[in-house]
Amino acid sequence: MALKTAQTIIKTIYGDFVITEPVLIELLASKAMQRLKKVHQFGISHYVNRNGDYTRYDHSVGVFALLRRYNQSLPEQISGLLHDVSHTIFSHVADYLFENEHNLEHSYQDSIHKWFLEKTDIVGIVTKYGYTLDDFMHKNGNFPALEQDLPNLCADRIEYTLYEYAITLGLDNHDQIRERIEYFLAHLHFENGLWFFDNLAAARAYADLPLEFTRDRWASVCAMYTYTMAAKMLRRAVEIKLIDYDTIHFGTDDDVWQKMQASRDQQIQDYLDKICHYSHAYRLSGANDYNMHLKTKFRGVDPLVTTLQGLQRLSKLDPEFERAFMALKAQVQQGAYIKSLV
Repeated sequence: MALKTAQTIIKTIYGDFVITEPVLIELLASKAMQRLKKVHQFGISHYVNRNGDYTRYDHSVGVFALLRRYNQSLPEQISGLLHDVSHTIFSHVADYLFENEHNLEHSYQDSIHKWFLEKTDIVGIVTKYGYTLDDFMHKNGNFPALEQDLPNLCADRIEYTLYEYAITLGLDNHDQIRERIEYFLAHLHFENGLWFFDNLAAARAYADLPLEFTRDRWASVCAMYTYTMAAKMLRRAVEIKLIDYDTIHFGTDDDVWQKMQASRDQQIQDYLDKICHYSHAYRLSGANDYNMHLKTKFRGVDPLVTTLQGLQRLSKLDPEFERAFMALKAQVQQGAYIKSLV
């Protein structure tokens, strides 16, 4: 009798996938990947505006699923699976916490990615199958389906945009989510190192999503303010030895959040109050009267679209989109001036 092949089935909004490659099965079950189930994709915003749970594990598996659906190589699929393993607690709060060492245009977790993986069980698994960590560095330029510079599309951006869109539709609304996600993916292709749409309407419908999410969530004053306060709170927690930097790098969100809530330190409680009641903590101000200038990354995309003249940017085909894109980009790059009220 033939031995039954081991397999794992993953279910995503991009389809269900049967995984039989031993290296993938072990990586999915690794402690480092399982930790991501307790790191929220929305970071500190998860505790401020709960719009549906979405973890770094969900995102990483989703990116992997997209790469698999579009028939990318096994190394690129693995790189996609591992690309967010190095996220700290509260995700991009680390960009604010370590801002003196790192530009907010980039992600702190990318700068420590290899260092982080070396301290996890990932290194033993990939070595077992004849790989090195260098084979999977997602920022090395070898994986164009996974990673590209803005304003291009890439699997990473496509996934977190579509999953957030699914959340806005309601994660229990399976039929509508399936229909809308399939609409985008049916018109989305990856060829010759580039993602592109074959339909102008689909490209515009997709590209409007990052603009909406940037304006209302990703680059909102609320997000920038609460991330800034969370970074100050963690810095204070390290100062009083409530946590250490290993906890920030390798811990999990709920555990640290509960430690902050249980702390009797007045400064930490003040930061928690500002995070949870942000709308009463500041007012919008101007460049001549402020005590905080908040800035973050602009995440708008300008996808390529097939035309009779070849691939062209959506902004060149749709002047209305170009105006909206450029106006929001300028607004985000200017940042927000605010005045603290407490």
